[in-house]
Amino acid sequence: MRYEVEQFAYPLNGPPRERRGDIAMVLLQKVKATNLQNAARRIPITMTHRREFAPFINSTVIAEREGNSVVFFDNAHRRALLRIEGVEHGFEWHGAREFQRKSKRIDATVFADLPARGSRDIVIKLPSALAGARELATLKAINFDAARATTLDYWSGYVARGAAAARSPLVQLRDHTWIPYVPGEATASGRLLNQWYAADVDTGPVHLLRLKALSPNGDLADSLLHDHEDNLFLNGWGMADEPVYNQQATAYLLRDDPKAAIRAFYSYMASAFSHSVFEPVEHLLHD
Repeated sequence: MRYEVEQFAYPLNGPPRERRGDIAMVLLQKVKATNLQNAARRIPITMTHRREFAPFINSTVIAEREGNSVVFFDNAHRRALLRIEGVEHGFEWHGAREFQRKSKRIDATVFADLPARGSRDIVIKLPSALAGARELATLKAINFDAARATTLDYWSGYVARGAAAARSPLVQLRDHTWIPYVPGEATASGRLLNQWYAADVDTGPVHLLRLKALSPNGDLADSLLHDHEDNLFLNGWGMADEPVYNQQATAYLLRDDPKAAIRAFYSYMASAFSHSVFEPVEHLLHD
């Protein structure tokens, strides 16, 4: 079997005329399963979704089949949490409130019949915030391929207006050499000092490498990784305040640089692994 996953965020009502922070969004994801054998087979595709509810809300979740789709609703207000499209056969699911959490976990499995050397797609639509009746109709109408094309066109045009790296000042590394700065904002030149962590590290451009939007072996990748390691990560130790992201380690794997990937792994293990509960934590541990 081979699985391919593609996902992106898309405005529920299409790209707005202006950028705002209160736009209803949808996480769109397509999972393509390909049968590499010469015989047909049925496979399960399992996914887990967590959603936080207020403690005074009835967090019971119900699932309803609509043709080749399944929609999960909250029972309190009948708002859509999740929509799965491309469900050919039966599906199984169960939900549970997680211990010591405010969230509800949904485990769902859909089944796909794959012909020999054939493929099947399923599309998952995850609205934020929950979709009421009117928003659900809009959610249903979103076509994954059309939304993907619109998103690529939007961001390609946005980047084309900037050429921001070429207009940015150089940054100095720890060995006193200078390299181009790659900004986290496509139309900005220079580091945004009032929000450098959010713009450069937390949701910064290194994510473009792990998402394969930029080549992990290109000049921009070199500049991004050198700047982060020398100037943005704590003491040059290869660790950030929110090590759950670990985006540079994925970039090193894509660059076929095992030494750097192993260093990133152990740096994050040292800084953000709880010795009491034996799991990663969101923020750095301090004495």
